[in-house]
Amino acid sequence: MVSVDVSSNALQRARQSLQAFQNVTSGLAARLSAHSDSSIESCTATLGQVAGQINQLETQINQLDADIQKLSSEIARKQDEKESLKNELPRIEKDLQAADQRVTILTQQLSALRAQAAATDDPKAKQAILAQIAQVTEQLDSAKQKRNELKQRLADTKQRIEKLESAIAALRSERSRRETEREQKAQRLTRLQRKHDQLESAFNSARGELGTLTATARSFESHASGTATRSISNIDKCLAQIDEYLNIDL
Repeated sequence: MVSVDVSSNALQRARQSLQAFQNVTSGLAARLSAHSDSSIESCTATLGQVAGQINQLETQINQLDADIQKLSSEIARKQDEKESLKNELPRIEKDLQAADQRVTILTQQLSALRAQAAATDDPKAKQAILAQIAQVTEQLDSAKQKRNELKQRLADTKQRIEKLESAIAALRSERSRRETEREQKAQRLTRLQRKHDQLESAFNSARGELGTLTATARSFESHASGTATRSISNIDKCLAQIDEYLNIDL
């Protein structure tokens, strides 16, 4: 009787162990699948963030390209304007030189006429000389006005050239800054694209491995559950036979 009780207790403990094992393995595939889905979702979110950063950088680089092109066009326009003004300088200087010479000639003529007027006592001759003085004086005033206008035009042209040179230098500096910024962003874009490709490759590999692992877990869970159920059923039969044996009146 003692050995039968021992066997019965052992079978009960084995049955409890099998039930515990069945409880542990039950839902194993579902839990693994949930963890797998969570990991895939996290990887997808990370890939999405990197892709978003790539799109943002591409947009910024495109804008920088447009800005650089606009600056280059503005530099070329101002450069053409500066060259046109520089080509105009010799003509203005030539006209100014001619105006100076005319002022000099008219000043000399006026001095001579005034000397003649002072030296003559003939009223008619004096009157004629005074009329000439008035005419030359008018011509001299006009020549001086033209000379002053040419001087101002020359000064204004030189000033415009200086301003254009300063503006061109500033535009070139700004273009250089944006070209440097573009190069930095292009390098970062290359690194991000490489990172995205590596992450995507690793993600696809991990997704495949997780799928295989989940399928394996389902197969294991199904096999383990069936085996445990059959074993528990067999133990129950043994226990029933033992009970039947113990109930026999010897």
